[in-house]
Amino acid sequence: MRYLIVLLTVLLLANCAGKSVSSHDAQGDLESEWSDRVGKATKSEFIETFGNAEWCRPNATRGETCRFYRLIGEKWMGDELNRKNVKTFDEVIAEFDGNGLLR
Repeated sequence: MRYLIVLLTVLLLANCAGKSVSSHDAQGDLESEWSDRVGKATKSEFIETFGNAEWCRPNATRGETCRFYRLIGEKWMGDELNRKNVKTFDEVIAEFDGNGLLR
């Protein structure tokens, strides 16, 4: 396929049990979830799943490229006095055509 379907980059994934998931595995999961919806899914459907885009920029093909973050989980670390929380996200950069369909 000529166009970039969906560029998926996972910043950090971890579940509450402490097991980590590789970026490659997470990217594969997201690609399998969305690849059959290319040309069918709208930007609104993407927003339903990932929330509002952090940013969107017009591209040369009169569509737009948007970056989305989806919260995966939250983990608390440290003792009672020094607790910190670590949030994990999927980061997805998606392209939409001029009609708002996923490319």
